[in-house]
Formats: sequence, C-alpha cells, structure tokens
Amino acid sequence: MTTLITIKDTLLNIAGAAAGERLRFAPRGISASTMSTNYVDVPSDTSTGAFTAQLQPGQAMVSIGHRTSIPFTVPSTPKTSGDGSYTLWELIQANVQIPAATPAQVIQQAVASQVGSAVTDQVSEAIEEADLGQVPLRTLYRPMTDIISSSVLTTDQYLFAAPSDYTNLWGTRWDSANYNTQGQNLIPVTAGTPASGCINDSSGRYTTSGSSKIPFGSVIDIEFIFTGDKLDIMMQTFGYFDSQVYIEDEGRMKKAKPLPLAGNYSGYSYRSLRFAEIATRRIRVVMPAVYFVQIMHERSAILAPSPDRPLIVTTGDSYFESCGAYNSGSARSFVTYGMIDALIEATGFAVARCAQGGTGYFNDGTGAAGSLTAVASNTAHTSPFGSAPRVAYYGKFLGSVAKPVAVLVNGTCNDGGLSGDGTNASQAGMQTRVTALLNAIAARDPKVGIVAIGPEPINDSYGSGAHATNRLGIQAAIAAHAQGIGFADANNPTTPWWTGTGYEKSVSTSQQAQMVGADQIHPNWFGHKYYGSRIAAAIGDFRVPKDRAERAA
Repeated sequence: MTTLITIKDTLLNIAGAAAGERLRFAPRGISASTMSTNYVDVPSDTSTGAFTAQLQPGQAMVSIGHRTSIPFTVPSTPKTSGDGSYTLWELIQANVQIPAATPAQVIQQAVASQVGSAVTDQVSEAIEEADLGQVPLRTLYRPMTDIISSSVLTTDQYLFAAPSDYTNLWGTRWDSANYNTQGQNLIPVTAGTPASGCINDSSGRYTTSGSSKIPFGSVIDIEFIFTGDKLDIMMQTFGYFDSQVYIEDEGRMKKAKPLPLAGNYSGYSYRSLRFAEIATRRIRVVMPAVYFVQIMHERSAILAPSPDRPLIVTTGDSYFESCGAYNSGSARSFVTYGMIDALIEATGFAVARCAQGGTGYFNDGTGAAGSLTAVASNTAHTSPFGSAPRVAYYGKFLGSVAKPVAVLVNGTCNDGGLSGDGTNASQAGMQTRVTALLNAIAARDPKVGIVAIGPEPINDSYGSGAHATNRLGIQAAIAAHAQGIGFADANNPTTPWWTGTGYEKSVSTSQQAQMVGADQIHPNWFGHKYYGSRIAAAIGDFRVPKDRAERAA
C-alpha cells in the first residue's frame, strides 16, 4: 500500500529546488542520494500549484537536489479530508510537532530532531541561502575588532596646532557630499555658518537660550574612501575627549588603536594619521559630541563617500546614551566606547543614536510618567521612548530612504512602578505602552524589524519586583507585534546577563562589581564591552527582510 502526498512550492522555495531537479525519497536512515528510484522530478512550472508522489508508509527522508535531507513520517491511512492526500509540508510539520512554526523553523527543528543521522551543515546552508524573504542579522555582521599594523599606519597622534607637513594643504568640510553620514543628523553649530563645524543632532534633546533651542550633540560617526598617505581630523574640543578610527586593511576594517585615543584640550584638535604609503582605504571615524570641522589632506588626495552599511536605529535609556559613555572616575572609561560602540565593533553596522538618558517607556527623564505628546520641562527636554517628539527623530532614520534593518530599544530600569500605580508595576500597562511605540515605528517603516532588550539586571533586579514585571510586559508586546523580531532577555530570572550588586570600587566579588563604573549605576569600559557583545550575540539569529538587508527596499 502507498500513500499519496502532495508537494507544493513552499518546500521547494525553502530548499532552493529548481525546475528539472529531482526529489528523492528513502526510508529513514538510508541516504536518499543513493536511491535511483522512488523519486519525482520538479516540473518546469511550480507556480501553478502542486504535484504528487506515491510513498510507502513509515519513517522517511526526502533529499532535494542532493542538497537537503529532511525527515518526516508517511501515514498508513489516507487523509480523512479533501482528496485523501497529504502535503509533504504538513508531514514534516507533524514530525517535528510545531504546527504553527515558520518554514525555516520547521526545517531547522526537523534537522535537530534527527537521531543518528548524518545530516550536516548542508541543511543549515540551504536554509540560510533559500529565498525565504528573510535573513538572520548575523549574516550581515562584519566585525571590526583587529588592530591595524604599525607598519601600515605609522603615526597616529593628536596635534593641537595645524599640521605643517603638507605640500598643498586642502580640507574637505563636514557638509561635503564626500562623506557617508548614515545614521547622522549633522547640523551646523551656528546656523548659516557651516565653517564653524557641526554637531550630530540625533536624539532630539535640546536646551534653551531665550527663545532659541540649542540641540544636544551626539557621538559623530562618519565614513569615507580615502586615497592618499596622510590626513588630519579637525575638531573643536572642550577639555577631555577621545575618538576611535577604523581603517580598511587586508579586506577588513581594523582599529587604529586598541582603545579610543584620549586627549585633553580646549580649542582645535587634530587627530593626525600617517600611512607608510599611498593607497585607497575605507576609513570610519567615531568622534565624541564635539564640533567636527573637516578632514585635512593633500589637495591631490581623493576623498569619496563609502558604500552604505546595514543600519540600525538605537533608542532607550542611558545604557544606549547617544552623547557618549564616559563614566568619570572609573578605572577605564571612554566617550566613544559604550555598548553601542561595542555593538558596532561586533557587527560593523552603521548606527543612529537616538537614546535619551534617564528615560523609559513611561519615565520622561524626571522620574515621573511623561506625556507621549510633549517633552518634559527639565533642562534637556527629554521624553518617554514612544513620545511624538522622539518618534519624529526616529523617523529621520526610518523608511525606504534610510533603509534600516532593525530598531533596537534598550531597557529599562528607569520605569519601575510607573507602568502601574507608581509603586507596583503593571505587566498589562507596560505591554500597552510598548505596543504604542512599536506601532509608531511600524507606521513610519513597515519593513524594519524591531528588537526589544529587557531591563538591565542591575542590583539583582531580575528575580521579582517592578523590573521583573515590566520585563514580562515588554516581552509580550514584542512577541505579539508583526514587526517584532526578537527579545534580548538581559534580565531573565534564570540566566541574567550578570548577577550581584556593587561597583568597581566596592569590596565585592559579584559579577556586577566588575561591570559597573564609579557612578555605581552605569558600566565602565569592560561593562560596555561585555553588554554590547551580549546584545550582538543575542540578536544574531533574529531575522530581517532580505530586501531590506540588501538595501533594495
């Protein structure tokens, strides 16, 4: 006796089968690729529907085009509905017992469920390469963690007077079209006077002077292709500052220094780079919230915009602080090395920095539950994550022009009981407020994936209480939303990203103590590196639209 099964194009698309290829079936445990019979050929046109095969009941494997081996079970009785035939797709689903899963999840689970099978990376590769319409974020990662050799970059230092070793000095100002400024909102320091330099107005915060609004500057991150052997990055600094430079070498982006290069000067500062020879190199510069003026170089040098990178939009609380991560008094801390920068180094992504310290889904930065239609009356005019003013700033980096692959929302421990009665948190209240933010983002960009990162595990907050309750509300909101692609569970009660209390100067052996800097709440350099790396690892398998990943839509 045989059973009739129907093969539809869903499975073919997953495995990458093409017209004229052959689907081979075999009993479980026998390599389907060795079978010369019990096969069907893929018709020349699968778009019209389905084709059929007659199979013996029992455990079986299907091999598609010698690439993919997937287990399933052939029933011994006809299906009781329709024409009595089963689809190969539903048999695979039944085998792995995830009837509501996506095609990729079912096949991955099917592979994982095999016992004693020799199925290897071919299946994973087939899933990754298949035209599913989505790709994991990790396939887009291009880490920037190596250090460039001193034989390539011979000099890297700060000067506090204009360099004098140029034959014919030239400058490419910040507002030139020769820079790639993905994720930036560069505006002149003084309106109408671009020669004074620029700031990055990416978070929406501002102070006032009379009737004038003065935007807060964020970390500046620009990139370009440079052909030459020397350049100087000219910026106006105001006391302590640091910066990092990434340079293409041997096909990879590498750091100019193992850590950001620090300086302390008020006035024009120049990060001076000298190479062993003239070459064409991709260069990325990350500066603090200073006034960036220009890149200085020989007039004969060539400076051109670099290709776009995958872009992520980041928002949240001070752990994602947009103006920098310096934690004064800490053993090691930098403006240009926070968890966003650790994330950049792990992924190579371009980043829009939109976070506002002290805020939350509810908290407007004053400790109170804020309005979603206005800013707080504090000095920085902050507001909750989903407020109309903040969403308007996200909008600068969303949509079919900017083409971000994902929005990352971090935190937060700033909300506490504000999701409920002010003391006790409310899971439902938090879920409603998070959903409002997700809807606002989706309305501006129906293709971008949205990731939520749970509240920070500061001071063992994961076990119970307001932060644990808020975590559940955030998790539920992201899981229920059509554009929610994943939840990075930093505050998981079973496996928090760190445990304990204290900070680097306290007498403590806890995990937290080595992560948290002198202010006793925010990370030091090591904490930022660790936390940012955890985020990169956590989101790696979250899937985003393939056309957005390819910057085609």
